[in-house]
Amino acid sequence: MRDPDLIPDDPDDLEYDADDDGEHESTAGEDEDDAEDGDDDGEQSPDTIASEDEPRVAAPEEPDRGWLPIGALLLEYRFWENPRSFTGLDDTSMAGLAESIRSGTQTDEDGRVYAGIRDALEVVTIAGPNATVAQLIIDGQRRFRAAQLAGMSKDTLVPVRFLESTPVTWSQDVAARYLARALESVGQRAQLSSYELAMSAARLRASQDPDTRKDYTLARIAAAVGRSESWVSKILTAIEAAGPKLLQRWKSGELTDEQFKDLARVKDPGQQDDVADRAAEARAAGGRGAARQLAKEVKAKESAVAPKPASTPAKPSSEQQQSLPPTPPRKPMPLAKLEDLLELAKATPPTHDMVRGILLGMQVAAGVLDSGSLPKPWTAYIERLYGAATESAPAKPDKSAKAKPAAKAKAKPPKTAAKAKLKKAKSKK
Repeated sequence: MRDPDLIPDDPDDLEYDADDDGEHESTAGEDEDDAEDGDDDGEQSPDTIASEDEPRVAAPEEPDRGWLPIGALLLEYRFWENPRSFTGLDDTSMAGLAESIRSGTQTDEDGRVYAGIRDALEVVTIAGPNATVAQLIIDGQRRFRAAQLAGMSKDTLVPVRFLESTPVTWSQDVAARYLARALESVGQRAQLSSYELAMSAARLRASQDPDTRKDYTLARIAAAVGRSESWVSKILTAIEAAGPKLLQRWKSGELTDEQFKDLARVKDPGQQDDVADRAAEARAAGGRGAARQLAKEVKAKESAVAPKPASTPAKPSSEQQQSLPPTPPRKPMPLAKLEDLLELAKATPPTHDMVRGILLGMQVAAGVLDSGSLPKPWTAYIERLYGAATESAPAKPDKSAKAKPAAKAKAKPPKTAAKAKLKKAKSKK
């Protein structure tokens, strides 16, 4: 029997528009019930369907689980975009899942309808204005869309699992935290496209972990999307350089990851669109080798065209220097990039003493090494910077100041008697 306390008494307490048809156009939401979990077709297990005498779906007993009307759930919200934007959402896949959910739907004696969904949708309750709340789906986009496709009304109840016990204050960084969590779930259940993973990686790169207040490093992003740090770094660089047409060709699968990264090197937008079209057409015609060769030729050409060193400009006069605007201060290197460099240095340790010394300073700046653990030359340098004199080192004499002879240290020797007589004789004359 279902715990009646888990079912809201008044659906009006939930934030959704009663005039809405329950359709939410979005690329947000979460992933599917896949074959690995035994829920690709949405079939109910014997433990979750009651007998004919008791036609009710088993009620969740955990404190973080409950039931919500479909109309109270959202796929879209500010700062939120689900990592799955098109894979697994095709008409064929959704139609099969919708039919399975429809066949497993149950109705109790009170007329309440329970959708035939076995795995609970994961939702987070967001604190809204005027004491309202919004229920955002983090995991369960396909199940939600399939239930709508099956013709479920807004009042149809679906099983949910609340990720937080209390409503959360929503922000971009909080959304990034749930995005990372959703990526881990999606990665275990169904393969996302490279485009979807890259877009999620870009959103993580632009955010901070709300718990540590640090930027997401390449290592953390790579772990979330299930790719290497090198792939994440190169694909993010290509995304920044790619135009809309090249991105669309890659998204639709007309270009591979490598071809996309190679063609993104073309700086001119018109030329980039042209080579993207040619590579996509060659690949569509069965000439995958030709498309790959074209991308490699473009890469080699762009790499060969190195910018010529500019001639040294004439030094401006003092009057010109006074009229120039002040040089803006340099922005400090983001901590995430600093940590990325340190991770790369672990894989390929430097051999030059100067580079090793610089890396030691970077480790202290990143907080991964205590300044007390630095070698003696570093310690002595820091002490000089802060004006701290070592107790063991004796004070060195000042070589710049010359020793002055002591004034009148010795009296002049007395004149001899002979010299005195000679002087007296001269004076008489």
